[in-house]
Amino acid sequence: MPIGLNLDSKTPAEIALAVVAVFISVHAFERFTTPRDVMGEGVMAVAAGGLMINLLGLWILEGGRSESLNVRGAWLHVLSDTLASVGVILAGVGIWAFGWVWLDPGVSIIVSVMVLFSAWHLIREALDVLMEAAPAHLDPEEIRDALLDVPGVSALHCLHIWTIGSAEVSLSSHLVVDSEQEPDRLLQQVRSRLAERFRIVHTTIQIEFADGTDQAEPACADACEPA
Repeated sequence: MPIGLNLDSKTPAEIALAVVAVFISVHAFERFTTPRDVMGEGVMAVAAGGLMINLLGLWILEGGRSESLNVRGAWLHVLSDTLASVGVILAGVGIWAFGWVWLDPGVSIIVSVMVLFSAWHLIREALDVLMEAAPAHLDPEEIRDALLDVPGVSALHCLHIWTIGSAEVSLSSHLVVDSEQEPDRLLQQVRSRLAERFRIVHTTIQIEFADGTDQAEPACADACEPA
């Protein structure tokens, strides 16, 4: 099952990243109360090297970040590191040129907040997959209306929509259709509509004829209410 491949490595990593961000923030606040000397030149040199490496990483991961939760998580990690490198370079300039040692903890807190934000976003997405939650960007009523608009579909029930992976949604439903309809042709129309309008390609659809001549399971009538 692909769900495990999408989540097992990234959910603990995001939680660990959030913990590290909190740890850095705590120590940054301590630096505000007890400032320490910082070598601005050394800070800039190290951050510049990190920036070059992170920019290369962003370029490598860019192509797959919209297709995989794992790749998206890695891309967000590298993005946060890139922004951190930029912030550290600016802080290094301020420390070297003006002696503003408070920039060191200040930038640390800003970067930590950014890391927490990106980590929380990915954790929520991972939890949606684990809980098989309905995706927030899809309206079940709109999907129901779109299915009922297909010629030959008179009713539907047992409509379920859930998240199965990054940018992947699954749908199942029972469609009640006129007896003169060709099931294969109608199924193709339904699947095409779901793919074109809602980008849903993982579907399990059961056809039930309105005159009761289909082979639907008897339990369906008890478990589902027609829409």
